[in-house]
Amino acid sequence: MLWTLHNLDEFNTLAAHWDTINKSSINQAILDSQFIQSCLTHFSQGNEIIAFCHDQQGPLAIGVFQKIGFGRYQTFQPSQAPLGLWVVRDNKFSCELLNGLKKILPGPVFLIDFLQQDTTRINVNNLTNIHKSAYISTGKLDIPADYQEFFNQLGKNMRQNHNKIINRCAKSNTDLSIKLINQPHEMQDVINHFARFESSGWKGEQGTAVGLNNSQGKFYCELLSNYAQQGLAEAWYYLVDQEVVAADLCIKSDNTLIILKTAYNEQFKKLSPALQLKFEIFKHHSQQQTQITTVEFFGKAMEWHKRFQSQLRDIEHFTWCSNAIISSVYRQLRT
Repeated sequence: MLWTLHNLDEFNTLAAHWDTINKSSINQAILDSQFIQSCLTHFSQGNEIIAFCHDQQGPLAIGVFQKIGFGRYQTFQPSQAPLGLWVVRDNKFSCELLNGLKKILPGPVFLIDFLQQDTTRINVNNLTNIHKSAYISTGKLDIPADYQEFFNQLGKNMRQNHNKIINRCAKSNTDLSIKLINQPHEMQDVINHFARFESSGWKGEQGTAVGLNNSQGKFYCELLSNYAQQGLAEAWYYLVDQEVVAADLCIKSDNTLIILKTAYNEQFKKLSPALQLKFEIFKHHSQQQTQITTVEFFGKAMEWHKRFQSQLRDIEHFTWCSNAIISSVYRQLRT
């Protein structure tokens, strides 16, 4: 087992190794090398380093780390990344692996935080000196083979609210429709709509909205365009009388669609356009029998996730302590 350190500008030479490990472990589009590269391009602060490990079987583990204090490192975690920028073959942490990482990171290392880890894939219960802390619960939904049967099994209020909006719009001759956007040259227009929605809402007031010229806007435009070139991006519009009032940004890999971000025009809030759009996305992939069998949300589980009967799971932070004494002190400080 051999660890090596690399600067961020060496990521391209490591991208194939990253993808090999991702495919053998969590196998998520949000941990493909092109997603990681876009995160590094637009959100890195300049103090990150890449740690890469291989053994006789090939690439074993890789992650992007930054020092956050004396003796402490953590995986790099831009807010746009649902999971920590770290993958390990077969999702298997080991004492040997972590001790090797400790030795290669610069300076003394007492604590290493692995942020936002998917607990359905990674289990560290057999390791000593690892502490878990809650982050969020998130959800996923299996695409139903029979959409109408799925809809009929939803709660009464969920079904009634959905149908009320459709019936009310039909009576007023208001046209409701959806549109799928999946071509690279169309993604700039998608981000334009998205930026307008977020800038006019509470995110605009807080300064956290996607903007046409800020790092978030550039990130999502680059990301969706790159994925679209491989047929792995889907952006969805919900339209009222041909006006776009909601949008979802999605990427996919294998049989999974990941909804990265949602925004809507708050002037149409009474029509619940963001939620109505989710119905239509599920219906599309069910009735068209596409290759998509699962939709991942990855954001914090909301009430509507539960009403869709989503499968919920925990995303947690793992903190590894380099020895039993530090582990004991860390545990006491947390209590």
